Amino acid sequence: MNRGGFTLIEIIAATVIIVLVAIGTLAVYQSGANLLTEARLRTECALLTQEEMESLIAACRQSAFYNSMTEDDILIPEYYVLKSYVTQARYEVVEDTGNTKTVRMRIVWEANGKEFREEFYTTIINPDILYP
Repeated sequence: MNRGGFTLIEIIAATVIIVLVAIGTLAVYQSGANLLTEARLRTECALLTQEEMESLIAACRQSAFYNSMTEDDILIPEYYVLKSYVTQARYEVVEDTGNTKTVRMRIVWEANGKEFREEFYTTIINPDILYP
């Protein structure tokens, strides 16, 4: 008998091929979605770090605050950190020349089981020089 149709083995083989192609395609989409999430979080944390640095610079316009900054690693209080995925926010005076202080602001966060860090450096001028 010569019937037109597919055998069971041909159907199974075709199904396996379709499933493998679908899994590969979904893996690419999932990987892309993870990268987009990480990029969004990196951008948000970069903006958060920049905002924290700007508020630190604004606070340093007062001579008393500027002079109280030492070459220590200072943890920023949790109530200042607005995002729940941020695990650590710190600033550190890495160089103090008397007239200027170089400050590093560091934000650490977790996303998709990975830990990320964002750092910014800035130099703050002694307000006694700027505003005598």
